[in-house]
Amino acid sequence: MAQGWCAIPTAASVTTWESDEKQAGKTPPAPAEPDASDGDLVTRGIEKAKNGDLDGAIADFDRAAELDPKNDAPYYNRAQAKRLKNDTAGAIADYTKAIELGSTNPAAYNNRGNARVENKDRDGAIADYTRAIELKPDYARAYYNRATLKKEKGDATGAAADFKRARMLDPDLVSEGSAPDSSSNRGTANGEATGTTVSLLDGKLKLDIPSDFSRDADDPKSPKTLAKFSGPDGAWGEVLRGTHGLMPDKLEGYLKMRVAEYSKGFNWLPKDSHLQWLKKDIVTIDGRKWADWRYVPTLKGTKDYSHSPVYTRFLTTSYKGQLLEITFTSNLNTAPELKQKIDHIMDSVHLEE
Repeated sequence: MAQGWCAIPTAASVTTWESDEKQAGKTPPAPAEPDASDGDLVTRGIEKAKNGDLDGAIADFDRAAELDPKNDAPYYNRAQAKRLKNDTAGAIADYTKAIELGSTNPAAYNNRGNARVENKDRDGAIADYTRAIELKPDYARAYYNRATLKKEKGDATGAAADFKRARMLDPDLVSEGSAPDSSSNRGTANGEATGTTVSLLDGKLKLDIPSDFSRDADDPKSPKTLAKFSGPDGAWGEVLRGTHGLMPDKLEGYLKMRVAEYSKGFNWLPKDSHLQWLKKDIVTIDGRKWADWRYVPTLKGTKDYSHSPVYTRFLTTSYKGQLLEITFTSNLNTAPELKQKIDHIMDSVHLEE
């Protein structure tokens, strides 16, 4: 039940990583001034984290916490970074500190609950999801997380009630087959979960989204983002349009540039790991040229990536002279089944002129 991250304001207008959002942003952050405030350091830390510099981000959050020990934002954001570094105990400690300092951000409880699940503390996680729901009664993801644990603990009635509530709040989040009393999961003949065909660009672009992915509300502050999606346990996806001009003959150069950026940007990986490029080719789909690039971090000398996190796929093309890019990633989720769902999404992409 790991979560993704992104910069958003909390209820107290303090910058944090959001619990179910995407990893974005590749431009290196500008250095903070020597007398930077704690708020400046938190903002810079978030930008560093977006660019994969988790150690640098944590250093900024450390300094911000020193400048203002009563501010919960550095602790919450440091917890997010520690989870990405697989420091579950450290993340729980920082979520707890943020909460003790008075954070009323429901994501702090939801994400601590997710971390507690990783530590096999199901009762503690359920308590955190319950508190997140108290703070945000329409928190569909918290209901879903709590339902999953209740189901694991054998509380069929409680799980069914939570699945039902999550489905009411977000119909795309929970499939009918998620409830414990269902006789069978919805699916196709080969066992894949059925979902929804999402149409964008006035119906020109279509892709199949599994039932356990939900489309996020549109953000008027991000007009170039056509759609965002939240998946199980922190997986996410997005469709970007028109971030800059891109003509078809420049597609190969764009691919080489992005591959180089990502190859250099993952300096947060453990020393015994590396970024394995599964594909970085120009392909033809329905007569149109696309850059098909995908990667996964793996341990050196290991070929099997089925249980590796951060399985990520991109499809990029030129549409009417502008960039069109589709991204889906498993984030910290290591389930092989999720990788198959991401493949299904990307393989379903269809774009008409």
